[in-house]
Amino acid sequence: METSEIRINETAPAVNVCAALSSPAVKEISITFSTTSVTANDPNDYVGGVQLKTFQPGETRVCASYALVPDNEEERDESFTVSLSRLAPSLSPSILRIGTRDSATVTILDQRIEAEEPRCMREIDMVFILDSSGSVGPSNFIAMVRFVADVAKKFKFGPGGARFGVVTFSGVVSLDIPLGRHSNPASFYIEVMNLPYKARTTNTAEAIETGREELLQNGRAGVPKVIILFTDGRSDDPAATFQEALETKNEGIRILSIGIGPQIDTEELNGIANVPSIDNVFLISNFSREQFVTILGPIIRETCEVTIGFAKPRYTVAENGSFVDVSFGILNGTLNRQVDVQFSFIDGTATSDDDYTGVMKTYTLNPTQPMTTARFNIMNDAVPETLEFFTASIRADDEFVKVTRPSTRIGITDDDTQACGVKIDMMILMDSSASILPDDFNSIKRFVAQFTSEFPIGTGQAQFGIVTFSTDAYLSIKLGEFDSQNELTQAISGIQQKPGLTNTAEALRIAREELLKNGRESVPRAVLIVTDGQSNDPDLTVQEAATTRANGVDIYAIGIGSSIDEDELNAVASDPDSKHVSLLQDYSESFFNSLLKPLAERVCEPTCQRKMDFMFVVDSSSSITPTDFNVQKEFLTEIVKQYNSSETANFGLVRFSSSASVVIELASVSGEELISAISAVPYQPGSTNTAAGIRLAMQQFLLNGRSQVPQVMIVLTDGASNDFD
Repeated sequence: METSEIRINETAPAVNVCAALSSPAVKEISITFSTTSVTANDPNDYVGGVQLKTFQPGETRVCASYALVPDNEEERDESFTVSLSRLAPSLSPSILRIGTRDSATVTILDQRIEAEEPRCMREIDMVFILDSSGSVGPSNFIAMVRFVADVAKKFKFGPGGARFGVVTFSGVVSLDIPLGRHSNPASFYIEVMNLPYKARTTNTAEAIETGREELLQNGRAGVPKVIILFTDGRSDDPAATFQEALETKNEGIRILSIGIGPQIDTEELNGIANVPSIDNVFLISNFSREQFVTILGPIIRETCEVTIGFAKPRYTVAENGSFVDVSFGILNGTLNRQVDVQFSFIDGTATSDDDYTGVMKTYTLNPTQPMTTARFNIMNDAVPETLEFFTASIRADDEFVKVTRPSTRIGITDDDTQACGVKIDMMILMDSSASILPDDFNSIKRFVAQFTSEFPIGTGQAQFGIVTFSTDAYLSIKLGEFDSQNELTQAISGIQQKPGLTNTAEALRIAREELLKNGRESVPRAVLIVTDGQSNDPDLTVQEAATTRANGVDIYAIGIGSSIDEDELNAVASDPDSKHVSLLQDYSESFFNSLLKPLAERVCEPTCQRKMDFMFVVDSSSSITPTDFNVQKEFLTEIVKQYNSSETANFGLVRFSSSASVVIELASVSGEELISAISAVPYQPGSTNTAAGIRLAMQQFLLNGRSQVPQVMIVLTDGASNDFD
């Protein structure tokens, strides 16, 4: 033995006991280390046993590592011995002789620690999948299982808390610890620290399958299920690994992947884990405790946190001395403890005490009340005014609570005035086909009249025209023909239904020509289609809609009943569909009334009609936190929503940190697909190579930009670039 006496604190992860040769080995020499308890107990104080170690040619030193098990008891120092022995003569060279120092005494020094309270009280079923392949190595494997124990002890164990299982994999995959075998962190620690290291290949696919089957067979109903995969390299069969991961995620199991060291395949890790990668993929440079500590907190938060927010992004209430209740609480996850939420509000065009009253206070959410409401009383006045609004917000100072919808907008409408006060030229297209009953056509007319009454009508304000269509289309009311609401309402009431087919394409052509002929300079132009079914010629309808949008016209569509073609409506209307397409179940007054003011408000929101090519250049450097990176993406999404369609504005996105990459090519996607693509852009920390980002954006303008269309580059960054010049 190198030494006959070793003293070590019980809070250390392990003790290394080493043997030395008097001269370098000339061939492989194998010896065994074995433990004997003195006053220390195996496995309550340490994890002992027999370990075979081999001196390789040229080596003079080998070590055995024995895990220590800390406790919270005040006790005397305890000890155990480690003895050396040679193998049978046929297996060990005869030149090997064990010297007089053939054993060492290990004294475990009592170091009482305060019992750590679990930080996460959530019910969860979790399986750790640990890489035990040859590239990991024994000492790194011990560091990995120690980290697994560190993660587990942050959770409350037991039926109302967390249950854990462990799968190890190399060429062979094994379920080493079945889910829920241990009801306390101490016993879990002992078994996980004694897991065998296998040292073979990397059968990640079978390991994921094994973890999935264990969670599906033995996981609790209604309890979140999570896999945390640790690996230091690429799997043996990436295609099979991706397939097993996909099947696992399709079963509702969340996968987090942890890549360790320089040989990891980031693309494979991203494919294995759930999206977004920023929340589910963790990379560290080596197996040191210092590196593992950097991801401990984020992993606990990701697996433990719940999300809260407002139930709706906006509310609308009439100014009639009434009230509005706004709801907020748990949107995702299960709450099994109390969470305090700070509720506040801020004036917009509506002011507190004059237009509304509310109370800023702290609300408490708990398992029996995961949602709550705050009430605003709406003040009534005699002053005619357009739509007013204020904003309510929530905040939770809790490391395991993520606020995903932190605010909601409350709009107050004056019953005696309009919801919208902007100038606009709008053509309304009313379906008059035979599939619409006479009473239902009258319902459409009443809705159109009420809708126009939400706008101030006149030559200097809003102007409307009406097209009716069936087999043919007719200009029933010219744009701006009436400059008072009473006259317009009477004219709409007098429109006669002309049953026939559904020539939506011709109606769009007539509306576009009327807007181009009689529309006012620099005034927003829009079309509203009200229909109950598919058009006669869908291809021609989509073509006419594209031509109309290309002329700077915003198109809205309302589909009524069960015969509508939602895909056609989405193709005809401007983007995003969430703003421009509305679906009603039938012609009942309640459905029309539910749409009336919200639609008028959406029409009032400004959209840009100008043709533009945009490239977003977005900083993803390490100085920007993942949360702030998401804020940047939300900001860009709001910019996109202000533009009419791909006929007017095209967008692309470059992300940069140490290097730059084109994440969204200019003009490659639009509408809801573009918004989804921006939301999915992954965070990739590094330095700040702004020049590379700008260079790629310029290339996109050259490759995909339109001739004689203005090109705009928007660069978002939080600091100085690597190379100012």
